[in-house]
Amino acid sequence: GIVCKSNIVSRRQSPFAFSVHQEGEVFDMIVAVPAFDCKHGSYEYLLNTDDPNFGGHGFNDDKIVHFTNYDGMLARDNKGWLKLYLPARTACVLVRVE
Repeated sequence: GIVCKSNIVSRRQSPFAFSVHQEGEVFDMIVAVPAFDCKHGSYEYLLNTDDPNFGGHGFNDDKIVHFTNYDGMLARDNKGWLKLYLPARTACVLVRVE
């Protein structure tokens, strides 16, 4: 099986996800938004290294807006979680859309 070689960090309420795996992509990576002190809502790409302009293959469509998914346990804090696709050797930074 493929070992998950990816990580997620945040800075100023913007999730930053990256994969250092040589071959395998990560489907439906769940980003626990509360862990990053990010609010419930929609997020768009601020940076997508899979973009052909950055030498990527263009597997990730950076025009897609990611919406947080409702979770009853997190709703009281106006938070949710995100699902992302990360191709091998890529990174992305998301920013909340007002």
